[in-house]
Amino acid sequence: PLTRKSLSGFVVLLGNSPIAWKTKKQQTVSRSSAEAEYRAMGFTVKELKWNRALLSCFGIQHEDPIVLFCDSQAALHIAENPV
Repeated sequence: PLTRKSLSGFVVLLGNSPIAWKTKKQQTVSRSSAEAEYRAMGFTVKELKWNRALLSCFGIQHEDPIVLFCDSQAALHIAENPV
């Protein structure tokens, strides 16, 4: 059915190898594509933190900053300037 809810998705790479990936329908209807992308970034960061903790349990320490790519300039602007 048509719900107007956006889809969020990500792929986590360790080196050049994918170690996690997911696509999920967002729980709320966003008012703009920028809002949907911003929500997707938040969802992805939560998953990245969980994956970092899981790798730590396996003895793989990754202390470097994690790079998050996003194709929405508006969402990146929102993320850089929290209210």
